[in-house]
Amino acid sequence: MVFAYNEPMSNPIRLQKFLASAGVNSRRRCEELILAGVVTVNGTIVRELGSRVDPATDRVTVHGQPVHAPEQWEYVVLNKPRGYLVTREDTHGRPTIYDLLPPQWDHLHAVGRLDYDSSGLLLLTNHGELTQRLLHPRYKVEKAYTVVVNGTVSPEDLAALRGGVDMEEGGRSQPAYVEVLSVHKTQTRLEFRIKEGKKRQIRYMCQARGLRVIFLDRYRFGPLALHDLPQGEARALTPRETQTLLGAVFPEV
Repeated sequence: MVFAYNEPMSNPIRLQKFLASAGVNSRRRCEELILAGVVTVNGTIVRELGSRVDPATDRVTVHGQPVHAPEQWEYVVLNKPRGYLVTREDTHGRPTIYDLLPPQWDHLHAVGRLDYDSSGLLLLTNHGELTQRLLHPRYKVEKAYTVVVNGTVSPEDLAALRGGVDMEEGGRSQPAYVEVLSVHKTQTRLEFRIKEGKKRQIRYMCQARGLRVIFLDRYRFGPLALHDLPQGEARALTPRETQTLLGAVFPEV
């Protein structure tokens, strides 16, 4: 695996920040890797958390794998259809999002996930630090979804979903924006807006209230929207979208 550093490469920075920015792992986990002695700088194992590296000149490895700087950052949105996994390959031969992406973007990683039966906006990038911030609860990046569940959603259900419920996995959900959009016979169409991203969170939230999700589509991630992008297709962000996205989690941008 080759990791990519994502910040201007002019001044030495702390080693753990460099590794986290490269998308190796969270900064805390990168500190653990340094202390474990699996990180080298110019061929020498470094265990000091205060150590600094110059991304332009120093050679850094993790478990023997080099950490390289990309020529440029890339940002792509994909309108993921149902029936695709957000992974590079599947042992059962099911299709993945990389079957949809053009070859020039197959090196990018997804920011978070949409499960096999979900659809909608998926962001892909080689910007590791951006990925870390977009997924970290501290930055409160809002994701918006259209969700269809079976049955009728009672006022008590809405109050519980809005206030937080104990999920089968992931503990208790944080307060969320939930509104009924329409009711049709045996189904209810909802809008969810959440600022956390636990695995299958909305499905588990609904399950806690006895509601089964029939359809789930993410139509917004932070400031990003799909607009008229057809399902199964991807596009690069515009310069304006890129600036707005970076500004959402990098106050200095």
